[in-house]
Amino acid sequence: MLKLINILACLLIFFISFTDAFRFSPWLRLWVVFVVLLFPISFLYLLYKQKFSIKCYQKEDVLIILMFFGLFISSLFNPLIKNFNYLLAYFFIFGVCYLYLKGIFYNYVDHDRLLKYNTFGVLFVAIFSVLDFFLFYAVNIDIQTIIPRYRETAASYLGVFRRSYGFSTEPTILGFYFNTLGIIGVWFLWYKFVARMLHKIILTLLFVLGWLFTFSGAAIPALLFSMTVSCLLIFVKRPAINKKSIPFLILLLFIFGFAVVKKNNVYNFFSPIIHKMTLQQAAEGSRPVRWLHDIKLINESPIFGHGPGYASVSERGSSVNWYLFLTMEGGLVTSLPIIFFLIFSFFRIYSSNIPGKIWFMSAFLAGSIHLAAISTFFHPFLWMLLIIFTLHQKQAYYNRYVSI
Repeated sequence: MLKLINILACLLIFFISFTDAFRFSPWLRLWVVFVVLLFPISFLYLLYKQKFSIKCYQKEDVLIILMFFGLFISSLFNPLIKNFNYLLAYFFIFGVCYLYLKGIFYNYVDHDRLLKYNTFGVLFVAIFSVLDFFLFYAVNIDIQTIIPRYRETAASYLGVFRRSYGFSTEPTILGFYFNTLGIIGVWFLWYKFVARMLHKIILTLLFVLGWLFTFSGAAIPALLFSMTVSCLLIFVKRPAINKKSIPFLILLLFIFGFAVVKKNNVYNFFSPIIHKMTLQQAAEGSRPVRWLHDIKLINESPIFGHGPGYASVSERGSSVNWYLFLTMEGGLVTSLPIIFFLIFSFFRIYSSNIPGKIWFMSAFLAGSIHLAAISTFFHPFLWMLLIIFTLHQKQAYYNRYVSI
């Protein structure tokens, strides 16, 4: 049974970016199937073994429970027909996919195997995205029309370049995946995989291309910003430049130098992304318009919000900003615990002493920033990243203990 738990965990991490392709229904995504299978099997194994360490749970995890409590209180103050649906969705993501799986993975799942299959999944999606992009322009073959999907894949950049979807719902969601679990996958490729240097370089370049082909106004700036901030924080903590950080610094300097020399061309090409970053959009349904509307709603009921499911019941679009969305629906009693949870989680990664810390910091910060540009909290990439960090921290402690 333990072997089956590990197999399901590896399948879950491999297919976790399949948020639209091959799903069984609008709500039953492929990765959810593995969670549904994993839950009863792992629970029966837990009852059989009757051994379960709670060391994986940190003080900040209590804030997740406080968030649930806030949502429940908000639903009592604002009874809506969709209250239960949203409470169930939040419980599934944070109760099952984060708190429960965190304990199961910590106690029963092999750390290196999980990270290995995450790398396999990341590279598979990246290679597929690059292949899809070039086949579409080279021989006019659209792979996305062959894959079973519920949504169209028609987004383009500058009206010229078709944006990469991978197996995700939108290019922005693919960017969210690459920015979180994708970064960890590439780091693990270099950290543990036995392969030729040339092969690692080629695979990394394919990942970068897949990431760039999303043309995401959220993903690209978020990762560049988070990597810069993480590098500065590491440098402040340890002023001496680590040799392992030199390629990273050279890459940042190259990007900055190229942007300065070709500033006009760079601005013209990235103008849509720059406009999104600077909120220079005024069209109906654009982010600034939605944000202003939701800020007004928050001012009307800041403490308890308007109730989980309010946006759906009102037949209006989401905030395209999860923090605003959560505050508008659940109030500050719901959003403040999760905001503090993210802050404390980041500082836990920063204060840790694990291999690849800068990459975990960059991925977590990029994912947290990304949630300010989407409302779909139910994509579990950031929460799975925290689970992987917990396992990695446990393994790092074990390796140090054994080496003494």
